Order: sequence, then structure tokens, then C-alpha cells
Amino acid sequence: MASRTKDERERFTANYVKRRKVLQHFMGSAPGTKMKDKLTFMFGVMTTIFQAWYIGRFPHAFYYDYHSAKCTLFLFGKWMYYKSKGWHYYMTDFCYFANLLLIIFL
Repeated sequence: MASRTKDERERFTANYVKRRKVLQHFMGSAPGTKMKDKLTFMFGVMTTIFQAWYIGRFPHAFYYDYHSAKCTLFLFGKWMYYKSKGWHYYMTDFCYFANLLLIIFL
């Protein structure tokens, strides 16, 4: 009985160590984040901070012209990028559609 339990424990430990090594190898081999992605994220965050500051600082300014032009430019740029990759059907996602409706509304 004790030897059976010891054998099962050894098999479990060996299996655990093997799976842990596979997982560590997988985690270490994951591709890194591209510099373009980091810059895009940073630009998006900084734009959001700037917009919040601008609307708070100048609440009576006509902000809609800037926002409409920016959204139109970004959506068109994203569509061109997606079209070149063959992903243009992703533009039917709710987020892009909601932004298009916002541009039309403004």
C-alpha cells in the first residue's frame, strides 16, 4: 500500500514537473510586443488624457470639429490598413459602427 502511494506520488510529481517545463517554455517563447503597438497604445492614452483636459479646460469651445476630423481620419486609416490585410470585414464590429454613427451625428 505504501509503495503504491509512493509510486503514484512520484508519477504525479514527474508529470507535474514535465507540464511545468512545457508551460515555462511556452511562456518564454511568446512573441514580444512590437514597438508600433507600444507607440500606438501610448498615443491613444495621451490623446484621451489631452481630450479630457481640453474639454474640462475649455467647456464652451467647439470641440466637435476636431473630434469629427480625428475620428474620420482614424477610421479611414484603419479601414485602409484592414483592407490591405484582407480584414476589412472587421470594420462591421459594433465599435467601428458606433464611431461612424457618432461622426454622422456630429
